Amino acid sequence: MPSPGIQSFVRGFDRVMWGSSDCTGKRKRVENNNIENRLYGFQTFGDPGCPADFDGPFRDNIRIFLQDFARLENFLVDGMTVWSIALRVDDSSCISMFVMEEMVQNALRPHCDYCQFIGWNHHLMSKCRYHFIIPAQKSNDKNITEVVTVLDMPSHLLHGMFHSNGFGHLVCINGREKGSKNASGREIMDLWDRTCAMLRARKVSVEDVGKKKAMELRLLHCVAYGDTWFGRWGFKFAQGSQQTYLKAIEAIRGMPLSVMLQHFRGQVDHDVASVVAVYQKLSGNSVQTVGKLMSFMMEFKSRLPREKIKAT
Repeated sequence: MPSPGIQSFVRGFDRVMWGSSDCTGKRKRVENNNIENRLYGFQTFGDPGCPADFDGPFRDNIRIFLQDFARLENFLVDGMTVWSIALRVDDSSCISMFVMEEMVQNALRPHCDYCQFIGWNHHLMSKCRYHFIIPAQKSNDKNITEVVTVLDMPSHLLHGMFHSNGFGHLVCINGREKGSKNASGREIMDLWDRTCAMLRARKVSVEDVGKKKAMELRLLHCVAYGDTWFGRWGFKFAQGSQQTYLKAIEAIRGMPLSVMLQHFRGQVDHDVASVVAVYQKLSGNSVQTVGKLMSFMMEFKSRLPREKIKAT
């Protein structure tokens, strides 16, 4: 559920085209042979022609996609019709992405809290919503006490939702740190982004609530790289002043380490100066600002063996 004080970002897909029309103006599509056993590549699903190219509005594209390229399951989940898409990760493993059609008239919450939070509450209410979900292989959440339906579970590796008007929301994404065994968060996000573009979504929002341990990832990533983690996929600041936000980030990134360390003198966090000194030495004293320090630390961490990272 949306929370006050959380920064939200929007990715627009208005100009995304795959060059999907032939000389007759009709969409190109592959033959729908043996859909029951069809297996798509996790890394290529949503690329041009995989499984098809669409040039219609989202409401038409999603129905054609489900009819022609997804497997209709013989069970319901919380009263919702379910389709599945099998995705091969490598030669020894595959995962399933499920699509659930939620009829608004039957929904526990007919009004979309995410639309209200992002400022889209003026949109006309759509008749149905489509939830794209990759369930966690194994949930480690032992304190989930408020989960009402499968749509409320925070442990999904991916939960993205579209209204039939083409506007959507990335509800949650969880990578290896949250239990994903076969794909990283970046790979799952790539899959979601390609799916949005393939189906011609109009705009998609996300609340940036990700964390690295106790540190908010949006702040950590902005200070290190000058943009949020979601910025890699074109998400832009959606609320407040973009200019003020960027100025604040640049002020932190450009702060000299000598100025920052003055604030830790005589404080409980006296080890901060020692930590900074270690990374300055490792970098050959090329790290002189907060932004350079954070960038070097994150790049250094990415080169460590996974076993070593778990031990630190």
